[in-house]
Amino acid sequence: DLRDESDRRGIRVVMELARDANDEVIMRQLFRRTQLQTTFGVINLALVDGRPLELSMMAMLGLFLDYRREVVRRRTVFRLRKAEERAHIVEGLIRAIDIIDDVIALIRASKDPQEARAGLVGTLDFSEAQAQAILDMRLQRLTNLEKNKLEEEFAQLLADIEKYRSILGNPATLDMVVREELAEIRSGFADDRRTTIVDAVDEVSLEDLIPEEEIVVVLSRDGYLRRMPLEQYRLQGRGGKGVKGATPKVGDEAAIISVSSTHRDIYLFTTKGRVFAVKGHAIPEPRTGKGRLASQLISLENGESVVGMKDSHLHGAKFVFFITARGVAKRLPAEELENLTRAGRRVLTVDEGDEIARVRFSSGNDDIFIVTAKGQALRVSESEFRPMGRQARGVRGIRLMGGDLVVGCDIVKPGHQVLLVSERGVGKRTCYDEFMPHHRASGGCRAMKISPKTGKIVGSWGLMPDDQIIVMTNRGRVIRLDVDEISILGRTATGYRVIKVAEGDEVADISVIRTSEEEGE
Repeated sequence: DLRDESDRRGIRVVMELARDANDEVIMRQLFRRTQLQTTFGVINLALVDGRPLELSMMAMLGLFLDYRREVVRRRTVFRLRKAEERAHIVEGLIRAIDIIDDVIALIRASKDPQEARAGLVGTLDFSEAQAQAILDMRLQRLTNLEKNKLEEEFAQLLADIEKYRSILGNPATLDMVVREELAEIRSGFADDRRTTIVDAVDEVSLEDLIPEEEIVVVLSRDGYLRRMPLEQYRLQGRGGKGVKGATPKVGDEAAIISVSSTHRDIYLFTTKGRVFAVKGHAIPEPRTGKGRLASQLISLENGESVVGMKDSHLHGAKFVFFITARGVAKRLPAEELENLTRAGRRVLTVDEGDEIARVRFSSGNDDIFIVTAKGQALRVSESEFRPMGRQARGVRGIRLMGGDLVVGCDIVKPGHQVLLVSERGVGKRTCYDEFMPHHRASGGCRAMKISPKTGKIVGSWGLMPDDQIIVMTNRGRVIRLDVDEISILGRTATGYRVIKVAEGDEVADISVIRTSEEEGE
């Protein structure tokens, strides 16, 4: 039985159920199939300093508090100015009453108000504002009673001025005013919440609401992610010290940089050989601060951390090529990276103490170029690495000597050069044709002469003549260059300064900005 017992006091609908009915199931069906409960998505997309940002609840409240602080500050500045102006006038009126005989005599001896005002200023040392107030004062205010009122007003004005200056001079006092005003609003208007906030988005595409723009994504060694607009970094000449970019928190260092888009996925590779996909717009763009831990964006296991990052644009590639720091290489079909979930997917079995050094996308018919920290390089055909499954460990890609480690890996393309950069910012371009192909697991040949002055090699990047690069140091200094600023030298040459690195700082990573449809790094 169903009855509508609604009246002027509110809505009331009564349902009488059969004895064997499950009331919880009935309620769930009512919530699901009727308008008894309505669910709607909320995307906190707002303009912050002219830029569209998706805000968390805490960020939104923080911005509101900043707004309230600014309102209170401006209001207090206005009130302070008015109080100081009024105190100045009242002080003049009190003094005028004290010497009223002189004031009256001067006014009576003047031909007009202008002469009287000039006399008050010049003879009795009143200000222009005080002189005008004295001329406007009525005779009834010359009594002792009026003087007492003016003195009380003056004392109150001085107290107000002190209070306003305290608010403006002490952030804690200003926050206390904001807190008290919010408490007043709450006491007058607060009631129980009528909706429930849940963390869900239904049938809403963020890409439709967020403008697509090129971004620079930075991962720190402690696992913090942040993004910045690429346009923030203007082109500079070779050898400069760069500009302040992704400044890490104290004790942390910038580690990996990648150029991507707010609409594309960023692949994150972990120490346990898993890969995750995170949308570019999901990575925070803080005006200040360290960003957000990767573990807050993806589901990492205990002891697992992100060690690799790459833009997801495959450019028609058919395979993903992995190389670890200890030289283990593996080729994986590119479709294994499709439809990644928050849980991630294992794509490589990594040995204890080893980690992914570089990830590249290949066509299946390319040559692979592997570079080590001590300046060795190996060019090898991709066909020497058979495709493997996601759980496979891989095979030896390059033979390493004397504690050397792999730091770079690239796909050899016609007309490209390889960029090599050292820890101290020394770099060069070299044509791939100077490196003859060898078999996998061999030691390769010298690619760059290194010394204590240059430091070890940081990595290698395949370049086209019209590319640009972004170089980032551990301390977050960033420089953007046209690649033609960097000389093309032989494979045994040392190179020239690409970025001026401060004492104690080192080059952390480089990302390539590519305008053509070929793969970027």
